[in-house]
Amino acid sequence: MTKKGIPVEKKFNSLLNDYQGDDKGFIVNKSEDLSSHPKYRDLDSANLTGHEFLSDRIYYCNCRKSGNLNKTFTIDCNENYIQLFMGLKGSLRISDGKGAFIDILPNTVQLVKYSCGQIQITELSEGNVEAFIINIHNSVISPEKAYFENILSFAKHSPSSTINTFSDCPFLIDYRMRQIVEELAYKKYTGCFLEHYIEIKVLELLLLYISEWNHSMSQSAPENLSEDNRIPKQMALARKLLLANLSETPSLKSLATAVGTNEYYLKVHFKAHFGNSVMAYLREYKMGKAKKLLLESDRKITDIAESLGYKYATHFSAAFKKHYGKLPTDYR
Repeated sequence: MTKKGIPVEKKFNSLLNDYQGDDKGFIVNKSEDLSSHPKYRDLDSANLTGHEFLSDRIYYCNCRKSGNLNKTFTIDCNENYIQLFMGLKGSLRISDGKGAFIDILPNTVQLVKYSCGQIQITELSEGNVEAFIINIHNSVISPEKAYFENILSFAKHSPSSTINTFSDCPFLIDYRMRQIVEELAYKKYTGCFLEHYIEIKVLELLLLYISEWNHSMSQSAPENLSEDNRIPKQMALARKLLLANLSETPSLKSLATAVGTNEYYLKVHFKAHFGNSVMAYLREYKMGKAKKLLLESDRKITDIAESLGYKYATHFSAAFKKHYGKLPTDYR
């Protein structure tokens, strides 16, 4: 047993641990049956479901957690890979155990590279958590391909810190990325067809990420932005991340970290830009959304409450009455 509130540390032994890598990809252990490559394995831990996939140059893990595990997972990492870390549900923290960390908010993606031997992944939110983590071997990032030009240096050179992100801020997982991830969550083909299918889909995901980065750079001013220009961009991103998934609310600290500021400045500048505090703005937005759904749809009140992040319909009804002076049922 551990003290309440202190996560239990557990080593996650992935399919990657059974293989050795070089500059061209994986070297299959000679003791393994080559005909069984690529590998596919279901996760079978208590409260932890999903699956892993491993081929010569691609590894991914679709991991879903239900209930409160209250655990920190330690995972081996390698400089030969870049990683698309996609937070689908819940908030997670990636850390090196020495103070460096990044937070992954719900419905966001980061391109990451590690120089440390191990990382730790800790859940920051209660309830269900889901992540899709893709390791892409550096050999995939070919210098001859023009579309890899911007990430080439990031992929090929040793990172300057233990945990490096390609972009200062995360990107939202759009419907195209989400569709690919959902396709990969199910095994559609077998043998060599599975390997080719996965590699094509992973490449598509990476190119969509690069496209998002290119778009963000085209919308941004140079690095020497004045504070007057930088802060509005940070607050706009904070609002976008806050409203991206109404069923899950990121902490103020995680939201501030994601947009490149601290909690104090997030509170001050968000209110200055949008006329309300972060959480008050979110509540007002949720109530407006709830009223619209009540008037224009026949969805059950319990379903509406759940979609807006209320665990209990009674809590939603109380919040709705406090805001509008009427119960949700009065709008039906």
